[in-house]
Amino acid sequence: MRDPAEKTRHAVQMAIAARALAAAAPNDHRKRVVARYVFVYLDDVIRFAGPWRNQLRRRNATRAAAESALPALTRLRKDWRHYEEIRNYLAAKRQPRDPLDPVANELESFALWADIGEIAVGTLVDDAVEVYAQLAAVTPLDRVDFDPVCPDDLVTALRDLDAVGEEGAIEIAASSFGADRPGAFPIRMGGDIGRLVPLMNDVAENLQTLRALAEPAAQHPVFDRLVRCQLPTELYELLRLAIGPEPGAPLSAQSSLLSLYSRPDMSPDALKVLETFRDWIEKSINREELRDWRRRIGAHIDDESSWAELDEGISTIDLEPLGRVIDITLEQLEICALQPHGPLTLLFPARRLRSLIEAAPRRPLSYSDPDASAAAASVPSALPPAGFADAHYMVWTNGGYLLSAAVAGMHAGRSKDLTERIQRREQAERSSARGRKSSS
Repeated sequence: MRDPAEKTRHAVQMAIAARALAAAAPNDHRKRVVARYVFVYLDDVIRFAGPWRNQLRRRNATRAAAESALPALTRLRKDWRHYEEIRNYLAAKRQPRDPLDPVANELESFALWADIGEIAVGTLVDDAVEVYAQLAAVTPLDRVDFDPVCPDDLVTALRDLDAVGEEGAIEIAASSFGADRPGAFPIRMGGDIGRLVPLMNDVAENLQTLRALAEPAAQHPVFDRLVRCQLPTELYELLRLAIGPEPGAPLSAQSSLLSLYSRPDMSPDALKVLETFRDWIEKSINREELRDWRRRIGAHIDDESSWAELDEGISTIDLEPLGRVIDITLEQLEICALQPHGPLTLLFPARRLRSLIEAAPRRPLSYSDPDASAAAASVPSALPPAGFADAHYMVWTNGGYLLSAAVAGMHAGRSKDLTERIQRREQAERSSARGRKSSS
């Protein structure tokens, strides 16, 4: 294992940055979206802090510091046994908790989501900081910003991601956990499509969050590095779910959207969009490099690579072309959703509407509530009724016929909205190209 001290330092700093972003996020749902990254990096803290401590124990001059770090490291390892599945199923990779039982999958996945909370995050990060501080006291390392303040431009970017709440409004949610907000109602499709699309929506939400943070974070190194590490990783995960692993990669246990729409009874229009998108991706980005990034920097830090090599990669990655691929990826997936008998709920916009129905009062899934997992039981089920559970052409709305009509109206208006967004992006790209040409 190479450079465990430097890798522990990086993991601790990224966990601290994620905690600070979560604290600054405007609502409980967005706090959890951002705080997921804490659980990615805590796994690396545990993996690298142990070998670093063992190195220090072998030298008389540093043995006392190594012994001083043991209590916090022991606490962190013990607590991590309860939380590591957050990393495995929601953070480093998005996969179903129980792929064979939709009911168990929904309940167990929501329990993991509810476990992402202020007290758990604070306790785990504090233990990681204590371990690091004890070991770093006798190791020459770059300083860590233990209390970064989330700048106003990042706070604004986080706030602008979510619609402003209105009294008497309801929200329609197509992601796995969007119904954690009071007044939110889930929508789902049936069949394998209906089980895959919420996972894709979760990853798309992560990407959209990081994409919004990328430009303002560029002026703030601690937060910039978090975005740089995770943006390629999330793109890789969305492409894996959308069009499957790249050629030569290990097969995934999960069917991709492309493979599901390749079945004879599925929409040929949606399949055509996905095939065209796959071909464009293969020409536009090196997916092997994306997978390598995820394996060595994003989902976890590589054991054998030198820290100097990894650090250089983080510092020099160009996010601008990556951002363009992300924007077009999200556009193409939404075009797929608009096809006849396509995955209607894919990237379905989280809109707030004046109440068409009376939202049943329920306890909010608070980020600061240590008992949030108990409140998760009050979140309305997203599962279609048994009679529609395997019908991929059906869309289930947990809210009655009035809400179903609202969903149909929103879907009908998506095409115009998407066209306008594509036109704005293309116009911005042309303006940017003209600016680069004139400056050269």
